[in-house]
Amino acid sequence: MEILGRLDDTLTLVSNYVIHPFVAMIRSENGFTLNRDEVARIIYVPLWVFLCANGEDRTHWIEYEGRSYRTTAYEHEDHLIWGATGRIMENFGKILMQNLSLHPGKK
Repeated sequence: MEILGRLDDTLTLVSNYVIHPFVAMIRSENGFTLNRDEVARIIYVPLWVFLCANGEDRTHWIEYEGRSYRTTAYEHEDHLIWGATGRIMENFGKILMQNLSLHPGKK
């Protein structure tokens, strides 16, 4: 694995933890072990799902443990990516759009 960089810290709203996300290039899935205490499953989502075009609104109302939250959320196939993960990916998408000249009209 090659660490490419660090994203902005993200606070979890329910548990009040601070997440320090990193972006890495994984060359092979061999030897990759899932920690079942931390992760329920791995899903593969194309990067374009997280790149907002033309100011597209990605906020949704989410019901979780009897409460409603308005948060960034992304839909892919039958998966809804939201909460801290959604906010981390929103930050990553914004960085890509700004720094890789993917933003329409940016030169």
